[in-house]
Amino acid sequence: MTAAEPTPSASPLTLPSALEDFFARTIPTGSASLRERHAWTRRELAVALTLPQFPQVRSVEELFTTPVLAQLWELGCSDALRSRTARRGRHEGPQSRNTRRARWSSLHRLLTLSGCEARLPPRPALEPPPTPPADLTAYRVAEHVQAHTGRRVRGGVDLKMVRLLALVGLILDTGARTAELHALRWADFGPRLRTVTLVRHPQGADPGTPPLRQVFALTPRTRAALRDWRVHRDRLAASIQGSDEDKVWVTLSASLSGPPGRSLALGGLARTYNAVTDLLSAWTGEPLPPHLKDLSLARAEAVIPLSSEPVAET
Repeated sequence: MTAAEPTPSASPLTLPSALEDFFARTIPTGSASLRERHAWTRRELAVALTLPQFPQVRSVEELFTTPVLAQLWELGCSDALRSRTARRGRHEGPQSRNTRRARWSSLHRLLTLSGCEARLPPRPALEPPPTPPADLTAYRVAEHVQAHTGRRVRGGVDLKMVRLLALVGLILDTGARTAELHALRWADFGPRLRTVTLVRHPQGADPGTPPLRQVFALTPRTRAALRDWRVHRDRLAASIQGSDEDKVWVTLSASLSGPPGRSLALGGLARTYNAVTDLLSAWTGEPLPPHLKDLSLARAEAVIPLSSEPVAET
């Protein structure tokens, strides 16, 4: 990158106080993915304000005007507001239309809450549904992972394999998407891990559509994988208190977010899958689905919940 190309500032990304207050009071109360989109939008705006070509807006009224929103939208679509654009992994690729739709929905929600009369650029069209891998391929992933759960690393069990086997098992039994898996707590499982309850937001539905509470039966292999993972998970999270203490998926080592046993970030589930399946593909010579969501797509139409009902508004 040449000196003439502006880059996002490396300093802490903050907003003018009026905009910080606005983002703080408009945090969604729905799914984890909605909250993450909200945080992305806030960060994109903060990065945009470090760029010389973007207007230095300081209030809600200055931000939510048609020209400013159009410029913020175009910068985001061009990846100018990503902090890791130059470090895209081979699994990421260019920004998809579905990612743009998620960004658009977050901006539209904030525009509505602002009460301003601005207009957003047109909402991107839906992408054609991807062709899921064969159901058999999804089960092959589980078989490969299970075959390596006893693998020893640095004198101990490879916990990435143990955690991933439980994760893949849940996908095979429920067709759950990444955000639904990330939100799981141990309280969501029935006695002896025979069932799991997921709160699912229908994909592509209008923002006002209520989520569904669905209960799924779990197979013996998934229950065994979950029991095995919980032994290691509870040891890692023994000293963790607060909002993280009942989360199913936790970190295996210390990081910038804290000690081992903290709640694994939403993107951490996908990165774990990518890292492990890269190894498995190299060891077995068999290409495996490159994305965690591919497994969800393979199973989404094949599994039927024991029960399904709308979540009542509180």
